[in-house]
Amino acid sequence: MEIGETKMKKLYLSLVLVSFLSVVAQAQEARIYVVKDGQPVATIVKPKDAPQWTNQAVAWLNEYVEKVSGTKLEVVTEDSAPKGTLISVGHTKMAAHAGIDARGLKFDGCKLMVKGNVLYLLGKDDPGTATHDYVGARGTCRAVIKFLEDFAGVRWFLSGPQGAVVPSAATIHVPRDLDEVFQPAFAYSEGRSVYDVNILDAPGNTIAALGNNYRQAIKVSGGGHTWGHAVPIEKYFKDHPEYFALINGKRTDHPYTHLCTSNPDVKRLLVEWMRMRFDQGYDWVAIGQSDGWQRCQCDECEKLDNYRGAPDGMRFEKFMYSPEGLRKPRPRDCFGCIML
Repeated sequence: MEIGETKMKKLYLSLVLVSFLSVVAQAQEARIYVVKDGQPVATIVKPKDAPQWTNQAVAWLNEYVEKVSGTKLEVVTEDSAPKGTLISVGHTKMAAHAGIDARGLKFDGCKLMVKGNVLYLLGKDDPGTATHDYVGARGTCRAVIKFLEDFAGVRWFLSGPQGAVVPSAATIHVPRDLDEVFQPAFAYSEGRSVYDVNILDAPGNTIAALGNNYRQAIKVSGGGHTWGHAVPIEKYFKDHPEYFALINGKRTDHPYTHLCTSNPDVKRLLVEWMRMRFDQGYDWVAIGQSDGWQRCQCDECEKLDNYRGAPDGMRFEKFMYSPEGLRKPRPRDCFGCIML
């Protein structure tokens, strides 16, 4: 009797062990490994002629996978992709063949999807402007950042190494049924970006900035204090002092650039500058006076309204819709202005 009970116990333990191993095997099968037990499993694949910001996304992916796991992944172009587990970054031909693209995404939205043995990371991307290559949708970078946040636990609280939280993990994996679409709630955020090299410049030039939504997914020339760029004192004041505000009987060359906005040539220069910015690739352009604005007191500016302390110049609707304004030749361009 005791021998029979012993056999039954052994059989029961064997069944438990087999069941456990089966569950483990199923769990393993339900995952795609990027790194396992400190060893690289996946290979990063990028387009053969990858654009600058796809290359940047690849570099960030490999940099932080190595920081988390201590191992670096091989990077190849898709024409030499090996067999095995792959991470397709950007708009590769293999992504297009798998039916994964940026259709349906808004702003800098992105997709993280697994099909077969491939993890696809891509998003809505577009070229930068003539002055800022990082302004515009960087959805593929957002896809990489979301992967690093969700599956490697990385966070960026401030710019620089001290502001990043990078946990240690010998294994990084994603679920085999991963099928995620991320749509940002808003198009852009700008101002004083502590996440960028120059806090006064356009945001989105670092992984910390993008990771914290300080970026411009539409190409915005913001800020608003742009009169001095459109009609610079150093270029025009000597020969055309009439372009600048008459204050207490004297044309001012104040460095904040106070303009005589009833002057037809000033209106023309403002419009020409805005058109130039649109031609540089911007979708939105801001126009506006500088801080500390002072009203022009010339006779024509004084006729524009009967109250003081408010902006002067061309009426808003005329600036928008007249032939000499902006809207008629470029109906899809947008602009903003500062109102005091």
